[in-house]
Amino acid sequence: MLLACLICTLPRFAIADEAPPPTEPLVEPTPTREEPEDQPKPPPDQYERPALKTPIRPREIVIDVPGLRNTQQKIVLGSLVVAAVISGSIGLYFHLDSRSAANDVSQSVFDGKTWTADRQARFEEGERSKTRAGVGYAIGGAFVIGAVVALIVTEPKSERAVIRPRHAGVTPIPGGAIAGAGWSF
Repeated sequence: MLLACLICTLPRFAIADEAPPPTEPLVEPTPTREEPEDQPKPPPDQYERPALKTPIRPREIVIDVPGLRNTQQKIVLGSLVVAAVISGSIGLYFHLDSRSAANDVSQSVFDGKTWTADRQARFEEGERSKTRAGVGYAIGGAFVIGAVVALIVTEPKSERAVIRPRHAGVTPIPGGAIAGAGWSF
């Protein structure tokens, strides 16, 4: 299907031995009825005028200038992000410690070793690390949510500015002149 569309849209070229494709002569439409000659015809330039006229004065340029957060807002947002990273890192540390403890006490095949007090202590240490990891992740997530909410709440408003062109000026200098123009905000 794609190949057929591609072949149909490619331009056709004539080979030197082939005759060029026939072209139809342009024929102007003939009027279907005769108009009486006593009616005035519109002037020929009525249809030849441009539809849109160029404005006489220079156009104004309207732009949106984005607002900026103040320093205090930036510090609060940065602090929330740093606190989220630190809390998440603490959660990750305890998560890895819990995983290590679980790997130390678990076995995939029976090796005949008995459960000892040391293994029980390592198991309980892993459980404590698992709880601490969950708390660290929860606090880090709360800081991330707080940072997102603060980012949305403190979004600054943008302002609309209009730039108007000023008239050009010519300043004579020795040996010539300087011509220039500018924009005003």
